[in-house]
Amino acid sequence: MKNNLLAKLEALHELAKQQIESIVMQKSFIAVYAGDNKEELELEEVCELPDFPFYGRHGYLGHAAIKSVSFREDVVIITGILKTDEFPKEVLITLPEMDSYSTIALADFLENM
Repeated sequence: MKNNLLAKLEALHELAKQQIESIVMQKSFIAVYAGDNKEELELEEVCELPDFPFYGRHGYLGHAAIKSVSFREDVVIITGILKTDEFPKEVLITLPEMDSYSTIALADFLENM
């Protein structure tokens, strides 16, 4: 049963990645959070956005709210804003680096934008 559930989760993860790629390829760039003036960034606003766990060289740094999603050089790039003491530092990851939950949440969010 465990393998069956893991297989279903992996299939859902792949479907979500394909959906994100399809949406982003059509638009090339999607601003999830339009507030680009860092002096005006409010942590409360950023906390309402979909997010992902971010890992640096030394391990887990915290969650990052998704600021934008773009398609460059055949790769989906996600720009995030750290929701930690380093707020509003921006970080970048690629779609394959995102965990299943964050990928599925992002696909759902983009579908309903």
